[in-house]
Amino acid sequence: MGIYECNECGKQMCGISFWCEKCKFGYGDGNILCEECANEGGCDECGEGVCVYCVEESKYMFPCCGMTLCGAGKYTDEDNSTCLSKHTMKTLPCGHDGCNFYTGEAEKDKDKCFTCEKTKAAKVDEEATENDVDIIQSIMAKIKSSKIKAALQGVLDDPEGKKRKREDDRVAELESNLKRARNACNACRCGRASYY
Repeated sequence: MGIYECNECGKQMCGISFWCEKCKFGYGDGNILCEECANEGGCDECGEGVCVYCVEESKYMFPCCGMTLCGAGKYTDEDNSTCLSKHTMKTLPCGHDGCNFYTGEAEKDKDKCFTCEKTKAAKVDEEATENDVDIIQSIMAKIKSSKIKAALQGVLDDPEGKKRKREDDRVAELESNLKRARNACNACRCGRASYY
């Protein structure tokens, strides 16, 4: 029995560690995962649980479909048992990369492009945002409450929510650092965990 520390979040465990059932990250390779990191998400194709690395790597590996696929946590799949091994890429007529998971088998879907669809959706959302900004500006003069005016002015100043997203990302990073600090303090057993 020993003390093990999760590679991802730093949580310390005694005598047991976990691994990703699909990509086998942490299974006899010297890497360690806690239970939460070993079951971070689910594969969008088969629904099986996947580790934090499958979730993270899928964001970069599959711009063709935007899916989280089991097996992405490791780039090798010797037994071809994961959805990663069934994923095939092709160049679509629009010039973007496509794959068999997004386009499907139907004839009408064979040239469907995730990137083009995402761009169209972003353009529709951008036009809707511009329209909403115009509506808010038109009613600002009629609003009497200073709190509501301030809230609406905040929306007008940052209609895409970029500032709020940066703040949310910063809070998520701070929460992750705090979790690592708590895990380290709990493992230390100095009795000061309540300070965090």
